Amino acid sequence: GRLDLQTALEYLVILTSVKQKMQEVANKGSTFEERLQEALASSAKGQRADLDLRFSVLQAVGSLIAPSFVVHTPMVRSVEHLGKLRKLLEPFRQYAQIPHRQCIFWLYSPVHLQDAWGRLQVAVSEAWKIAGADSTKYIQKLRACYEAAASARQRQLQLWERMHMAMQDRNRYRPRRMRVGGSQKSTNLVTLKLSTLKTLLARWERALHRQRKKHQEKRRRLENLKRKRLREEQIRREAFRKRKRPSESFMDDIPWI
Repeated sequence: GRLDLQTALEYLVILTSVKQKMQEVANKGSTFEERLQEALASSAKGQRADLDLRFSVLQAVGSLIAPSFVVHTPMVRSVEHLGKLRKLLEPFRQYAQIPHRQCIFWLYSPVHLQDAWGRLQVAVSEAWKIAGADSTKYIQKLRACYEAAASARQRQLQLWERMHMAMQDRNRYRPRRMRVGGSQKSTNLVTLKLSTLKTLLARWERALHRQRKKHQEKRRRLENLKRKRLREEQIRREAFRKRKRPSESFMDDIPWI
């Protein structure tokens, strides 16, 4: 319901105190959730206001979707759920924004960005589940914004490809703005090699992931086959015992002299 001015001021005092306490203990070994619980408890002590807080996580992902785009999760009431939401979206902090006038593909390979886009959709779906909400419409919104920025990404990709190809040429054949002196040559060569290495590592990681899945599937099939054979062996033994019992009882009935 609506709050009066006195209650609103009490809320403001409490939340300001919580913010200060969180900043004071930011570098301590306890988790974010523990620090927040402690700050809320100590700040609300002695206050008449009964806190009914709701939490949400805002995470900028301009590098993945579109500049200034922010993922805004549904509200949750518990600090525990807030912690889960933060952990889900924390890996995407590195994609918050693109450095000024810099091509995103110089920071991340196209393969890496495509993989991160897929992981973001999974994380959003999981976050909405934690909040007890349906993520269908929000994911549709994400995809619509992603598609709307596709032409800008394509231009950046083409620029990166042209620059990448130009860096393969001899220095004197490159565009004038991309020519380097002797002292910069080695630095750019290292940067190029690192970029190529990142792409290769991403490919190897995906290949290893596929191999692990195949190995797990093969092991699961072998275990199922082993269990099936054990069941068949038990059935055969049971059938053998049942066939053997009549003959044993017949021999027991013969009078022995």
